[in-house]
Amino acid sequence: MSDLPASAQIYNNHILKFYDFLVHGISDSFIWRCPKPNLVAWYRQHLRSQHLDIGPGSGLLLRETLAQHSLDKLLLLDVNPECLIQASANLTQWQPQAVRASIMQALPLSEQFESIGLGYILHCIAGTPEVKGAVLQRLDERLTPNGVLFGATILSASEPFHSATARRLMGIYNQRQIFANQTDTLANLETMLQQAFQRYEIKRIGSVALFAGWQ
Repeated sequence: MSDLPASAQIYNNHILKFYDFLVHGISDSFIWRCPKPNLVAWYRQHLRSQHLDIGPGSGLLLRETLAQHSLDKLLLLDVNPECLIQASANLTQWQPQAVRASIMQALPLSEQFESIGLGYILHCIAGTPEVKGAVLQRLDERLTPNGVLFGATILSASEPFHSATARRLMGIYNQRQIFANQTDTLANLETMLQQAFQRYEIKRIGSVALFAGWQ
């Protein structure tokens, strides 16, 4: 775990036991003001039968989505092995494959996917909007024709629509390098999507931007 970026090191077995309660239970509803049902609905709208999920956390969003979906293929990708172990265990009935890799580098994958999920990952990537945009462009290459990449990200504290509590928590997370979203404005996100995809969609709820881009 010592070789992981700070944003990934925090997610050890102990923290992962409380991840769903802290992130999707408390933070989503009361701090980011984008309750979990909105994230699940976004997954249900965009999930396809051959799916790659990047940074699946505990697998909660996928598990709730798959209750109404069938899959031909499910691949989980994360730089943190403990996240992969827990998510795989929680998604056993869908027979996921797991790959440990960093999206900051070329992915060790040759196949393409009808959908790629990128939930709550973009705001953790250290770097400029250009660095994050390059990640989206690399992932676009792993989509089938008409495939969709979708996800959610917490926008920069510089945006006017955050609550004071959200700004304070983001300040702490950025200081501890759990977040790296100081320049993740809505305008910068739109530019990233424009450069990576033929068409895109953004929907903001509270502090969160739900986004999708099509090949």
